[in-house]
This record gives sequence, structure tokens and C-alpha cells, in this order.
Amino acid sequence: MRQSMRARSVSCTRRNRDGRWWTCGRDRGRSTTVSPPEPDRRGEGMDDQAGVDQTADRELGPIDYIVVEWTGKQPTGEALPHLIDLIDRGIVRLIDIVFITKDADGTVARLEINSLGAEFAVFDGAATSLLDDSDLAEAATVIDPGSSAAVLVWENAWAAPFATAVRNGGGRLVASGRISVDALLAQLDLVDEATPAAPTA
Repeated sequence: MRQSMRARSVSCTRRNRDGRWWTCGRDRGRSTTVSPPEPDRRGEGMDDQAGVDQTADRELGPIDYIVVEWTGKQPTGEALPHLIDLIDRGIVRLIDIVFITKDADGTVARLEINSLGAEFAVFDGAATSLLDDSDLAEAATVIDPGSSAAVLVWENAWAAPFATAVRNGGGRLVASGRISVDALLAQLDLVDEATPAAPTA
């Protein structure tokens, strides 16, 4: 999924069904009267290591994707206020969001926003077509049959100034990764067990 998405440019402005423009980020789907955007060429000259844009005036932070599964049912909206809060505060910037379902026989299909609850209407028009069918098929390999999922791509906007400063100073990112919460807690338990107890007075 990462290779195919990296090969395509990232666009964060999209026309919604009523012909108005949806801008990923703080507008959260509210209509505006801006003109259509210029062709997006931000993929040109992208520094994959630093995760920042070499050609656009705007700083661009590292890009992540996640797949969130709802086992045996359609997506629910409990987490939406937290995602919207992150977007509103400029911590992340939503680039693409697609909901999918996987039938018992393994068939994968997209879920339309209007087929979900009213709380999902805020994302109507948010899809940018960055995620194609091959990306969704790959995402579906990690979810169980009879389940649904959301596939999100976002920019870590909070990191953009730091990443740009590193690049401008001649530095570059040479490694990154994530540590699972379970692995971290297990390691902390091992450290606690290996630490001698403090002597009592």
C-alpha cells in the first residue's frame, strides 16, 4: 500500500456532490466559495526520507495510513469527535478516508458515506481518490470476513515545522517506527522486575 500511495500525488481539496469544494483539515467539509485548485504537483521532488515537500511553499509533515476494523458490524461514530478535534487543532490533516466492508466470502466493497449514520456526514466529499482499489484490497487482507473498516490517510501536521527544520539544517530521517503499547508495557514490567527494591529504613 505504501508504494502505490507514494507514487501518486497528494491532493487535499476535493469537489463534493453539490459542486462546492471540501478542504481537508479545519473546514471539515464546510462549503466554501474558493476557485478550483491548481493541479497538484506536490509529489514532484518529494523527499521520502524526511517526509516533507521539497517544492511546495507549504511545509508538509510525515504521511501515515491506518486501518480501523469493526468486527461483525458497520462503523460506529464514537471515535469521530476525537478525530475531528485532532483535525480542528491542526495536529493532523485528513488526506483521504474510505470505508469498506468484507463479506463472509471475502468480497470487498466500498461503503458510501450516506449509508452510514448521520454523524459520518461530515466526511461527505472528503475522499480524494488517493486510495485506489488495490490499496483497499490490501487493507482488506488484515480485516476479518463479515467486518467493516475505515482506511485513513493523514498528514502529521504537528511534525511539519520540525521535519522542515531538520531538512534545512542538513539532516534527514534514516529510520522510524512504532512500538506497540503491549510491547512497551511488557518491557516496562521486565525493567521493574530487574530493578532491585529500594532498601527500607
